[in-house]
Amino acid sequence: MSSKILIISLLTIAVLVSSGCISSISDIFADCSFDTAKDRITDEMAMTRGECTEICSDYWNKTGKSNPEIGPMGFYFCNCYTCDESKAGMYKKGSSGMQNTEPKQTCVPYWQCSEWSNCTTIGLQTRSCQDSNNCGVNEDKPPESQSCIPEARNTSLILYDDFSGNSLDTSKWTEATDSAGYTTEHYLDTTEGKFHIVQSIEKDAEHKLKMTRKMNPGDTLQFDVYYTSGIGNRIFRTFFSGAGIQTLIGCSNCGAIGFWNTEGSIGNQFGFYLIKYEFYENQIKATAVRPDKSVWNATINTASLTKPYEIVLATGTGHNGLMDIYFDNFYIG
Repeated sequence: MSSKILIISLLTIAVLVSSGCISSISDIFADCSFDTAKDRITDEMAMTRGECTEICSDYWNKTGKSNPEIGPMGFYFCNCYTCDESKAGMYKKGSSGMQNTEPKQTCVPYWQCSEWSNCTTIGLQTRSCQDSNNCGVNEDKPPESQSCIPEARNTSLILYDDFSGNSLDTSKWTEATDSAGYTTEHYLDTTEGKFHIVQSIEKDAEHKLKMTRKMNPGDTLQFDVYYTSGIGNRIFRTFFSGAGIQTLIGCSNCGAIGFWNTEGSIGNQFGFYLIKYEFYENQIKATAVRPDKSVWNATINTASLTKPYEIVLATGTGHNGLMDIYFDNFYIG
């Protein structure tokens, strides 16, 4: 608003207030009888004709409507009129409580996906999904990756658990924690068909999911991890016979998903991870496919560990951490 317009507007308001026709700037758009409270607006909502024209002109140009009530973003930008145009030459913006009475046009994605790729040697299938409506959102986007059993291993890998029952199969798993205490939630999600761990309060917490089946040299373990959200210090890692990968390799956060003062070496991307361990007498070969399809590999020296290997999936948070993570489709062979 130019300083000249502002000065003129303020002088006019002053005259109107002193005349008794209005009691404050908030009454500019009410009749002098003040019997239409719905027309009253706050000082911040008042604007000059020039401002109103500037805001609405784009809409006018596009629609040809000379006196719009609906602004270009689908809500009330301004009603370019007032009860008495002589009152300071000012116009009102729509109230923040007003709703668009016209039906809102929404874009609904229409996803079309390619066929799944062949199963890779590390047990991953991918595809591409595109929204033919080009809405620019990922709402209800189908998954673009999934785990699979490589054809060469179909005869050797068998399903250990896909969490399709009504409760955790205690013949296959045991749960434990440490001095920090359990995470907020840890349960078999029967809707998703996955084991779900949630820490929803910022605090130290730990959940350990231990396989009752031990892994011998020559065995393979493959499973899915869905890391959906997290803040602060939060981490998932695998322990073999009581030792974490980071300890065995000798580097901070090696073999971890999440963040603990620094990003885990497998990654901190939210999404789907495919994890595979191949067990040997004195080493474990680890492979992880990240959500962006990049691959993490490591060879872990296990000469000092007791065999057969005990497997514990450990999920934990620090004092400032939150985490939401699922596990599914455990295959062994």
